[in-house]
Amino acid sequence: MKAGEELRSKNGDYTLKFQKDLNLVVYYRGNKAIWSSGVKKKFRKIYRSYGSGNAHLLLQNDGNAVTYISGRDPKDAIWAIGTNGKKDITKIIITNEGIFEIHDARGSIWSSKRHNHIGYLP
Repeated sequence: MKAGEELRSKNGDYTLKFQKDLNLVVYYRGNKAIWSSGVKKKFRKIYRSYGSGNAHLLLQNDGNAVTYISGRDPKDAIWAIGTNGKKDITKIIITNEGIFEIHDARGSIWSSKRHNHIGYLP
């Protein structure tokens, strides 16, 4: 997933957006933010020096999902879900309830609902 791209729930009510400010944000009906990855301002400043085309969310071979400013160098990583060791990750989804999830072949292994400490918005 690249900066500027989005993923919509099947019912159309929720959207996961990878914003150009590097935050992953879940929106309800297009304009109400209900969850954010909480990327810090210092990373946004670094990102501006790289340009808008290089930032991406990557499902890695080690089972982690990581946001990179550019490339795949660990120094360019700015956010990760911490699912290292889950080598059979199959997809990213946004549920009809607005929950951002990472799945393996058996189901959800990470959920924004279970990890609200990283950035629920007021």
